[in-house]
Amino acid sequence: MTDNHPLNAMIANFAVLEQLVINLTQIISSDFEDPMGVRLALLQDLRSRFDLSKPDDGAGRELYRLANIHLDRLEPRILGDTSEAEKQ
Repeated sequence: MTDNHPLNAMIANFAVLEQLVINLTQIISSDFEDPMGVRLALLQDLRSRFDLSKPDDGAGRELYRLANIHLDRLEPRILGDTSEAEKQ
């Protein structure tokens, strides 16, 4: 039997960070006249920062690819589309 405590802790930490990103994005955007525009701008900013720091090595490229996949998965929840998020 393997010890899954470190993996479980990492998954729990990841889930907390994911929800924190979603909540903070929605809280920040609620102070503006166009909350959806702010959320879209924040997502675009994240993507452009990923592109600027795109690494050349294999491991770095894989991390970049996974980060973009995860951001794609989070996007509906950040934008407030719970019907799309429930499918994932």
